[in-house]
Amino acid sequence: MERTTTDPGDLVASVPDRFRDDVARLDAEISRVMAGHSRVLWEGVFWGGTAQRIIGYGDLVQQRSRGEPVEWFVVGLAAQQEHVSLYVNAVEDGRYLAETYGPELGDVKVGKAAVTFRSLDRVDLDALLRLVARAAAQVDPTPQPTGELEVADDGARDLVLRRRFRASAADLWPDVAEPAGLARWYGVVEGDPRAGTTVRLRMTAEDGEPVDEANVLACDPPRSFSVDQGGWRVSVALTPRRGRTTELELRHRLGPEDDPGDIGPGWEYYLDRLTAARGGPPAKPFDTYVETLRGHYSA
Repeated sequence: MERTTTDPGDLVASVPDRFRDDVARLDAEISRVMAGHSRVLWEGVFWGGTAQRIIGYGDLVQQRSRGEPVEWFVVGLAAQQEHVSLYVNAVEDGRYLAETYGPELGDVKVGKAAVTFRSLDRVDLDALLRLVARAAAQVDPTPQPTGELEVADDGARDLVLRRRFRASAADLWPDVAEPAGLARWYGVVEGDPRAGTTVRLRMTAEDGEPVDEANVLACDPPRSFSVDQGGWRVSVALTPRRGRTTELELRHRLGPEDDPGDIGPGWEYYLDRLTAARGGPPAKPFDTYVETLRGHYSA
């Protein structure tokens, strides 16, 4: 297939009546989520040898095992004779995002890098657009926020960030709670991080690699733990989700003087380092997180 100069709107107008409204709505929503990325009509012979016309959003270069790199789209939208196809050419934890998150979308059929359906009314549109946003984030030059501020009735403030991994809790646990795994993305731990113990932590990703102590307040493998690191109360919980995935929730209790705009970007940086350590895209430079995410967390 190759990109063309044809207006993608021409494809929307030519879609069979039964799918035209769904394709038009998805085209508008995907364009909104992927604002700033390209929107191009691709035409030609697709996988399996069939002629296709696909609206491609975002630019991607895929390195083939043989031959030259191939230009491609990040997300694609097309109407077939019997269904609508959404193609997602993005990978997380060594697995295509469609495989990981497709089962959560409702009445759809999931392939390796594609999701197909017959009616948008039977699809969880919010979940589908979150899938698109995940794909866009992998090629977006700016980090996207994954956390929020929660305020309890008593005024206590928690900074909460959530990430999804294609792994069981038991598989993810060593990377988030054991010294060998933590050394790959967070810091070098000296000591046995069990409940009631104190460990030394050398922050290898920080300037000067400062050393801190962390008191392990609770530890329940492979579900949760909490620590007090230099006065910061931080807890991590691993919860199984659909599609054989696990949600990591990081909760940081803020003190009265703590500014979430100073803390949130740092956790985004470290969680991206965790994702990279597990085979995902590399984290961006730390200053990028501060510059682009401070406003989100301060607000």
